[in-house]
Amino acid sequence: MKGVIDDSPNSHLIIDYSVQDRGYARSIEMVKLQYSGTEGGLVCGMGIMNLILTRGEAGAYCPLDFRIYTKEIAAKVNAP
Repeated sequence: MKGVIDDSPNSHLIIDYSVQDRGYARSIEMVKLQYSGTEGGLVCGMGIMNLILTRGEAGAYCPLDFRIYTKEIAAKVNAP
């Protein structure tokens, strides 16, 4: 990753959590009922978190990682 990571003052890490609506795919194991700001209510969907590096210039970004949150992962994260 050397040469990709730029720690200049204009660089930023962006963490984005999105819900991908999969209302017609209830049999997919990763689909669960979650709140969607776009829909303004609950939808059957998949939660996806993206980690993106931007260099502060138009079009200068690099996806670094993503995670699809399943029921099992959400239970571990929310456990006391």
